Amino acid sequence: YDESELELQKLLEEVFSPHNRVPKDLKIDDSDVPEFPNFYSFCMSKQGINIPPFARQLATATHLFGEWCPGKKCSHPAIRDIRKIPVDKNPHDFPEKVTFLEFGICPKCGIGKREWVEKGMLYHYSSLSMCLGQRSGKSVFISLLSAYLLHKYLKLQKPAQVLGLMSNSILTAPFVSLTFKKAVDLLWKPLHNIIHDSPWFTAYFTVLDHYGKLYGEELYKFKDQIVEFPSKGIAMFPSGPNKRTLRGDTRFLGVIDELGWF
Repeated sequence: YDESELELQKLLEEVFSPHNRVPKDLKIDDSDVPEFPNFYSFCMSKQGINIPPFARQLATATHLFGEWCPGKKCSHPAIRDIRKIPVDKNPHDFPEKVTFLEFGICPKCGIGKREWVEKGMLYHYSSLSMCLGQRSGKSVFISLLSAYLLHKYLKLQKPAQVLGLMSNSILTAPFVSLTFKKAVDLLWKPLHNIIHDSPWFTAYFTVLDHYGKLYGEELYKFKDQIVEFPSKGIAMFPSGPNKRTLRGDTRFLGVIDELGWF
């Protein structure tokens, strides 16, 4: 093969890879922007968001996403109880005691998340409710979780189709508080700042800018009160507690502040 044919061969292998849940998006090639294997690496890496969470925040996220191996030879049993994690523990020290799954597979024993869930050793959570006091870092923690989930959905070739929905379905993520202003100040601005300052999202926006100019299309919006990716069918925004405007959407994420007052 000459060089051009080799490139075509590589492209075809990627398109028809059995690991793809849906066909690869040939219009926008974001392969140079890596998907992180777990929440820990996304937060700690200089190419991710480079914001270390508190120790108990990290433990909470690790349980929420089911990204640790419960094998006796892989993780210390203390990780099972978040309350046993020392408040002042350095998050950089976690890999000494915990083996994080990488894309759902333990790098040590090779057992996957699905198998651990079937054995009852891991749980497949779909929501998180927290009762935390002031100055506990709630807003930042929620922003870290939301940014991680957003990066995962963006790396799906076609999120709606992966979820078995119509290809033109829009997946939304509202951030709701007692008032619209509170939603913006307490929930939205911390996330907006993390996305703005993140090396990963900066790299991703650069890719979309390139293809946007190439095709003459607006492939994303990063505004004060909305983050939208029309090419992926994803939209995130702050909202007041209006039951009429909040009804009906298909959501991949929803955040509610001051839940006890609703």
